[in-house]
Amino acid sequence: RITSYGRQQLIRLGVPFVVPHRQMFLPQLAVDLRERFPQSPGQPVDKLSAAAQVVLLRHLLGKPVQGVSLRELAAELRYSAMTLSSLRGELDALNLCKPVRQGRSTHLVFQPPLRTLWEQAEPHLQSPVKACHWIRWGRTALKAIQAGLTALEVFSMVSGDELPTYAMKDADYRAGLEMGVIVGCAGPELAQARLECWRYDPDLLSEGPTVDGLSLYLSLRETKEI
Repeated sequence: RITSYGRQQLIRLGVPFVVPHRQMFLPQLAVDLRERFPQSPGQPVDKLSAAAQVVLLRHLLGKPVQGVSLRELAAELRYSAMTLSSLRGELDALNLCKPVRQGRSTHLVFQPPLRTLWEQAEPHLQSPVKACHWIRWGRTALKAIQAGLTALEVFSMVSGDELPTYAMKDADYRAGLEMGVIVGCAGPELAQARLECWRYDPDLLSEGPTVDGLSLYLSLRETKEI
């Protein structure tokens, strides 16, 4: 160990030193001071964030996650590197995956079989639906993905509602209102559709006209009418 004052003096004098797992200063090798301080334990993770849920569901759906660096994953999912670094900690805290350093890149490694991983993760997964609105399409209908009972009708023998249900990212809904391509309605009487505003972009996991099956299940998990 070393005090802050002692460390500053060694740096000023150009004296190399190493504090295992915390600090390193090797000026002869052109290695600057690097500091790693153990973080104090935060609040235990209960529910995964939207970004962490997307990455986990992506893996469960068989899409490439393992073997892909966090930087590449962030670019593909349109998340910041900081967001990916944060969700890495969430998944690790729940023992759902382990971050592995390979060279200068970090990869996520999910060790449990898919069914076991799903069973471990499900209590920590949230409904993707943030809010629901009755809407009419304005001048031009925005791209929206079938969701709710409309999507369930595709996957099963359950009949959908009279008005179709669609899903889009909450930010896209707000942008649609501002551009006039979505018009809000007070109720279903004048509406053309029911719109679910999602915490994450449903298009990130969808491979067709409907939302993905796992997100659909989470969105309907608390529905008692089915």
